[in-house]
Amino acid sequence: MRCMSLRNVIERFIAHQARLPKGVFGGVIMARIFSAANRHRHQITLQQLSLSKKYAVLDVGCGNGDFLFNLRQHSPSCFAVGIELSSAMSTIVQRRNTNHRTGGRVDIARADWSRLPFLEDSFDRVIASNIIYFWEKPHESLSEIHRVLKASGKLTIIFQPISPTNQAKYLSYGYVTYSQETVIQLLNDNGFRIIDVLSKEENSKNRSWEVLWITASRGA
Repeated sequence: MRCMSLRNVIERFIAHQARLPKGVFGGVIMARIFSAANRHRHQITLQQLSLSKKYAVLDVGCGNGDFLFNLRQHSPSCFAVGIELSSAMSTIVQRRNTNHRTGGRVDIARADWSRLPFLEDSFDRVIASNIIYFWEKPHESLSEIHRVLKASGKLTIIFQPISPTNQAKYLSYGYVTYSQETVIQLLNDNGFRIIDVLSKEENSKNRSWEVLWITASRGA
């Protein structure tokens, strides 16, 4: 019983850090956890984006910047921008920038997801990976993404949909959980048009779960 209690405490602490990484743990341990957990997802996301030269790509809630730096290696002519609430994560991206040539750097801004500091029609692609659980105002966040997307732009949301095995745990962490249908409805309500839904199964330590990539255009 004591071991189970300790495990629950650790899981809750990590879940809290995932929402807004802070301090040494957030800036070091969580960065490593993010890198390990998202490595394969980033590869799939790059395939989903269908990038062309000189596309401007925004990562909403970019964490330690792994996806953006992978993007710059994959498509060096693309302009990579991230926004992040966590000062610990923003600092990591800034430090990583110093280890890259000018051509491999990314732009990073600390900003609220519901108040993007960009002009209208700024981006060709926007991704929101593992972040929708934390949006306090999802309609405002999606409205802002819609605003900064170009007319031909696309948004890809990556998340684990709600399931009988994760619902209680996620709710206990204070996360907002979504089904595939709920996210599609949110996108439709905010002017997007669904283009593609990709489902992949991930596995770890005798557990498996579904991950979704929902891609939408800005609509008419």
